Amino acid sequence: LNITTNDTGLFLETLAIFSINHPRLFIPWSEFRDAQVNSFFFRRQVYAKVGFPTVATLRLPAAVFEESTGRRVLTNPVQS
Repeated sequence: LNITTNDTGLFLETLAIFSINHPRLFIPWSEFRDAQVNSFFFRRQVYAKVGFPTVATLRLPAAVFEESTGRRVLTNPVQS
């Protein structure tokens, strides 16, 4: 799974061999809610709900949010 971000949201894309007829998925930052940094098997990750009402939940590496515009949606951001 390839994860990329920009100022408007998050893109999820499978490897080329699996992506035939499956375009990458775009989720705007505004669709994330209750995004919280936590530990899962000793790794820092973000658990977030997507959509209003919730249509999915995601668990992604914390760095995806903290090193992008996504840090604005975190409810418990890491203080530097």
